[in-house]
Amino acid sequence: MTGTGLISGPHKSPQVTVVGNLDACAQSLAQLWKRKVIVPTDLRGKQIRKRTLRGTPEEIAKVLGLVLGSANRQR
Repeated sequence: MTGTGLISGPHKSPQVTVVGNLDACAQSLAQLWKRKVIVPTDLRGKQIRKRTLRGTPEEIAKVLGLVLGSANRQR
């Protein structure tokens, strides 16, 4: 996740900008969403170009080819 600039109120739908190794992006998204994010074996090690995606975590994961797991519990 990268980005700079001003934040102007809540967006109608969440958005995220991803770039680089899909494994690293999945780890960052897992921390952001507080859910497990699974990278399928055929996509591991793939590089993705800079993309800004909007939508729910489920929609964003589907576009990237990722699988969402259960929510992480706060301890």
